[in-house]
Amino acid sequence: MKFSLTTKLAAATGLTALLLGGLVPPIAQADPIANGTKSIYGQLTGVGSDTTQDVLNGLQIAIGRVSTNGDWKLASYDANLTDSTIQVKEDGGTSICRPNGSGNGLKALSVAIGADDTETCTPFSGSASVWNSDDAAGTSVIGQFQFSRSSSGPTTVADGVVAYVPFAKDAMGYAVSDDSVMPELTVGTSTDAANGSGVTPSSLWAIYNCAATRIITKTGVDAKLVDDSYTLGSGESSTRIRAYLPQSGSGTGDFWQGKSGAKFGIGATVANCVERKAFVTGDAGDVSGGNNTFTSGTDYSGISVQEHSGEAVQGNPGAITPFSIPKWIAMAKGIPGVTDVRFDAVIGTLNGVVPTSGSGSDLVINPDYITDTYTSYVTRTVYNVVPYRTVTDPTTLEYAMFNGRTSLICSNEAAIENYGFAALTATSGANSCGNTSQRAVTGSTASVATTTATLDNDYSVVDFEVTGFDSNGDAGAKVYVLATSTVDSTNSFYANEADPALIEAGETGTVFTLPYADLPSGNWTLGLVIVPNLPGILNISTATDLVTKSGATTTISATVTGKVKKFGTAVVTVTAGSSTPTGRVNIYKGNSDAGQLVGTGVLTGGTVTITDVRKQTKKGNVKLFVVYEGDGSHAASTKSVTWKVK
Repeated sequence: MKFSLTTKLAAATGLTALLLGGLVPPIAQADPIANGTKSIYGQLTGVGSDTTQDVLNGLQIAIGRVSTNGDWKLASYDANLTDSTIQVKEDGGTSICRPNGSGNGLKALSVAIGADDTETCTPFSGSASVWNSDDAAGTSVIGQFQFSRSSSGPTTVADGVVAYVPFAKDAMGYAVSDDSVMPELTVGTSTDAANGSGVTPSSLWAIYNCAATRIITKTGVDAKLVDDSYTLGSGESSTRIRAYLPQSGSGTGDFWQGKSGAKFGIGATVANCVERKAFVTGDAGDVSGGNNTFTSGTDYSGISVQEHSGEAVQGNPGAITPFSIPKWIAMAKGIPGVTDVRFDAVIGTLNGVVPTSGSGSDLVINPDYITDTYTSYVTRTVYNVVPYRTVTDPTTLEYAMFNGRTSLICSNEAAIENYGFAALTATSGANSCGNTSQRAVTGSTASVATTTATLDNDYSVVDFEVTGFDSNGDAGAKVYVLATSTVDSTNSFYANEADPALIEAGETGTVFTLPYADLPSGNWTLGLVIVPNLPGILNISTATDLVTKSGATTTISATVTGKVKKFGTAVVTVTAGSSTPTGRVNIYKGNSDAGQLVGTGVLTGGTVTITDVRKQTKKGNVKLFVVYEGDGSHAASTKSVTWKVK
């Protein structure tokens, strides 16, 4: 098998070159760790992919803390530590099962944002448990995670509640032991098959679709792949191929197998010669040496195959497993905090293209590997998965952290590249850094038993009642009154946007009022929009005909006269084009109807004279606020006037 010189030497020279070259990489770690009096927690907490855990740890350091000793702005928890539980908040989130891999990270995030009620968690080590929205049924993760890491792309949902936000380019390779007899491989195609002299070509497709099951070697002759029908010739030796795939829920496994990216498998089905547990000597499936048969379809009794680890192929010259080249580079460079789990595994040349270039601190993905027609087939975009509502809201930290090429994540290209990944070069489109257009995960639906509204009078308040509200996690909701013009349905707004009604966590309903005067003049219908606090729960929109405010626009003219310590006289006229308004007029002291009521009367022929405006004790100007309450045909209106008390 052929390997690049940099691939062979980087493991031995990486850390030394870093030290001698004077480059000090950012100090990373696995989970956030205690550092004196500094917080170990983060404002935004993420879990998931093994592929991107190290680079997110590096980005955590690069982006920094809210304050000197405060929370990290971003906190990322590794996928594959032996500690099977994590605590992500100082005042909660204890004993949460540690998600292992992209799929498991997405499941945990889905429960945390209310899109799902419960999911089973199988950590890297330890017993399986449950992520749940209810403490009584499992470990509640409601609100504990704000994003997840993913090395696989989305199963798109048009109105999905999460966005897959790209941030870097990964390149996959295949890893083998340092004493491997594997021939140099090509990508190949799904039609690769065996003939009398072997499998042509020697390809990843042939191995992961079971067309090739053994490697034939002979002194002085290039190794070749064959299937079990091959008969050994003179001087030939046979080595069984051990084709491995990472654990279930791994984004790398999904990508390699074909569920995400259609590479070397047949979607969700794993070929019967591919294993997720490693072979060890003494297994029932031990078929080492000779021209022998192979019992397939059942995982070996050895260790589970963890993505981007060389442990499964260690000491096995016929073993092969997918491996992220950036992960391999970060290990080879000896970046502090990055655990080296290569176990002397090496990354193979693919289609004649070596996977890396440079050495030591300058070790990077070979640019040709990303652009070559064949090897580009195994490159992929990696993502952070963020609730769509929060990542598209400019007022949130999620927006500042992830959204767009100027976001905190995308602005730290140097940190991304230091961990072996390539920066995304597209300036627009779905694969540009920070793009939020790719959505996934169907949101859950909250329930509302009844919504009612009553109007006390033409000018007062609209009373609303929301009952029977129920959502995953009892996280509460905000309730907005949507006003829509009956003349132009595109003209709508939240009448109480600045002060929405609140359904507190654990409550099932609320009663609230909307000042009628908050609606502008014109014809409007009112409905409710209930926005659950958890971004994984879909909004609820009620019918928009709960209350109608109708009426022609009105204009007030008013004069007030009178002497100190005497009742004043107000003459108020309300006009509305050719029609004559009726109804009540109120006069308040001050600049709004929150002041003292000093006079009231009813229009006759559009005019009212109020002779008992409350006495004033001092001479001077007195501010008054005149309110016309409206009637069935005329809209309410207001006017500020000044009474010059003599």
